[in-house]
Amino acid sequence: MEKKEILPYLNNFKREFNSYLKNDYSLKTVIYRSNEGVIMEILLRKDLEERDEFKKEEDSISIQLSKLDQNTFNNNPHNYKFKGTNIILEPNKIIIIKDSNLSEWTEKKAIEDVSKILNTQK
Repeated sequence: MEKKEILPYLNNFKREFNSYLKNDYSLKTVIYRSNEGVIMEILLRKDLEERDEFKKEEDSISIQLSKLDQNTFNNNPHNYKFKGTNIILEPNKIIIIKDSNLSEWTEKKAIEDVSKILNTQK
């Protein structure tokens, strides 16, 4: 996926999520792109420099998943297939895996994803 397809969703997600954070907390986002979709690793920490880092695009989400420091898919990440939006919560980290369907990358989806993570009703 192209950055221009990801950035509007990402900016809306961060704007919505930041409205719930204390002032001294921020988000650093690492984006792993592939032909199948995107993994967004969102680090949540106190006094962290807020920025977006785009990693080199790969052929599959599984290849990108194997590069992440995560605890959910410890066995063999190459056996997993992802559709739609998948949200994984880890200590001080949120991992969002989205397929490349453009309907997953709207402003509305960004707000829905934040709501799911924070379990809020809007």
